[in-house]
Amino acid sequence: MTYLLGLDIGTSSVKGILVDSMGEQVASVKVDFVYHTDKDGTVEIDAETFISTCFSAIQTLVKNCPSKENIEALCASSASGNLLLIDEEGNAMTPIYNWRDSRVKNEAVEILKGFDAESYYYKTGWKFDFKTFPLAMLCYIKKHNPELLKKCGKICMSTEYLYYRLTSKWGIGTSAGTPFYLIEQTKSEYVEDVLKILGTDKEKLPTVMKTGTVLGGITKCASEKTLLPIGVKVVLGTFDHPSAARGVGVLKEGDLLLSCGTSWVGFFPIENRETALKYNMLVDPFLSDNGPWGAMFSLTSISDRIKLYISRYISDNDDMFSVFSKLSEQSSYG
Repeated sequence: MTYLLGLDIGTSSVKGILVDSMGEQVASVKVDFVYHTDKDGTVEIDAETFISTCFSAIQTLVKNCPSKENIEALCASSASGNLLLIDEEGNAMTPIYNWRDSRVKNEAVEILKGFDAESYYYKTGWKFDFKTFPLAMLCYIKKHNPELLKKCGKICMSTEYLYYRLTSKWGIGTSAGTPFYLIEQTKSEYVEDVLKILGTDKEKLPTVMKTGTVLGGITKCASEKTLLPIGVKVVLGTFDHPSAARGVGVLKEGDLLLSCGTSWVGFFPIENRETALKYNMLVDPFLSDNGPWGAMFSLTSISDRIKLYISRYISDNDDMFSVFSKLSEQSSYG
């Protein structure tokens, strides 16, 4: 029996699962991240704290594996968009700036003078708000600490740094790399004119690779810290919703995946990328090499909205959800 290890690197925690070659779950784990926040909008995590949290999750799964020598591969799904600068020796020069960080005010507008946001959306697949995600934070650093950009050896996101610490190799998947806001989706290449504005070049960025590429194997150092055997394959994963779509078989146009959390996210395969752009969707490369693209939309705080509607129109007592559930059971299909 062989085994596969999967990570879901979210915003608040890292979740992990170990499955056997028949797809049966062997073990699971969840470890929370600890962030530093401040009233100025800071939301960041120490790079070593991030790595040790991920390594701790991996260790737990490995310890619960009936035969760790038969673990074949590790892959991570991630909702990244978290910036990190690395020095020439591979060490973190900055904390990991989380995508929720709100320190950026007008820096991106100032640095990216004459920037055509609509044209850039067509290239990268995600609307840029000039406030959040790595491109905005890079503009913030360019404005307030330009020497940091000049001195750094690598510009990456948290997931790519984890892969580097596991394999000593740099690579970024086209799907997980979309929140980087630096990759032109149809070409799988960095947008070089924006890199020039920032005063950097693609040599300082992880190599763009296809989803599913084997980046490398677990190094001796990583083996000691994760308990994974040396040489276990590390595979480039995707953004979180496209990963879930693969897992549950939402693979063709006409299918729809709903992720129902604090916000609800809809993901659906779509053959024509232009259609997704026309309706201002978030676009993911998904299976576009041989099939559909992925389109996403978000309904924010929908659980709060449902609670509001229930309290307004059905019941505002303590048992409001029980009342709603009973009424739902009585409702006819459709």
